[in-house]
Formats: sequence, structure tokens, C-alpha cells
Amino acid sequence: MEDDTTREFCEVSGMLVDNLIAAGFTHRLTVSNKADAVTSILLHEIIISRKSEIDQLAIGLGPILDLCRRFPDIMRPLLTAQSPTELTAEEFVEMLDFESTIPVHIKGYFLRYINDAGSSKLAKLLQFCSGSAEKPAMGFSDKLIVSTVRSSFPNVSTCALILELPKQCATYDEFAGNMDSVIEMQATGFGIV
Repeated sequence: MEDDTTREFCEVSGMLVDNLIAAGFTHRLTVSNKADAVTSILLHEIIISRKSEIDQLAIGLGPILDLCRRFPDIMRPLLTAQSPTELTAEEFVEMLDFESTIPVHIKGYFLRYINDAGSSKLAKLLQFCSGSAEKPAMGFSDKLIVSTVRSSFPNVSTCALILELPKQCATYDEFAGNMDSVIEMQATGFGIV
């Protein structure tokens, strides 16, 4: 049993050589110093390896970082989330850019769906469409493109801000029910990460 443990330890230590060197752990790995080796790897991977990215961000922010340091109360609302405001149907519609090929009745269903929705449902719809339940303080860089998909359920690309409305819904009730179903399924995320 002890021979198996020693062999496994040697195999693992061989696989960790690059990580140990990157972490600055220059000692020969032994059973007695394995905790120090693990600590070195964790410190390197969690803190030290991220420092260069943080430093690059600070350099990239340049004068903005200086303004944040000098005027934090003025800059904070521009760069951080504030207390959420309730999204209205009018504000939601202003964020949309409908493609000209959308059938009139589908566009009508969607506008009715938005107008019938309360602020809570609009927040969930925005979360579904963009990944964010709140409109960013300075708005999105682009409008949400609304098109259609040959399906009974909507589809979305949050990165590209594209919402594809279901084309194969015969009634508003079917359309609204299918929108609600998908939005509720995705309320906690896409399950990919």
C-alpha cells in the first residue's frame, strides 16, 4: 500500500514540475514539503498570475483611473451598478431594432407582450436577451436586433444582442406562453458555465 502511495506521489510530482517552476518553488518536492508546494502553486495561480492583467487594466484605463482616484463620487455612478430602476415598456421598446422581414403579426405579438409585462417580467426578458437584468447606466453599445426563427420558441444570442422571435405561433396566447416558458427556463443562466 505504501509503495502505491509513493509511486502515485512521484507520478503527480512529475506532472506538476512546470507548475512548481512557474510558482517559484525551487525545492525538490517531497512528502514533507508538499503543503508548501501546494501553497506556492495556489498563490501563483490565484493572485500572482492575475497581477499582470490587473496592471495592464490600470495602464489601459490611463487618465480614467486617475479621475476615479481623484473624483470617486463623480466617477462611481458612471462605472458601477447603482440601485436598480424599474424598466418600463417604453424604455424596452427604445432598445429594439426590428428587422424589416418580421411578419407584422409577430411584431405585434411581441410589442403586446412587452406592454403587458410588468417591470419584473421585463427585467427577465432583458436578462434573456442580453445577459443583464438591468439596462447599463450608459446603455448598450448597440440596439437589440429583433428577427424571427422558424420555431415555436424564441432564440437569442446575448453576445451579439440578437433576439429571434418564434414564427410558428398561431395566436398571441401561444406566443406569450412560449416566451414565458423559455424566459423562465433561462432565468438562472444558460447552464453552460
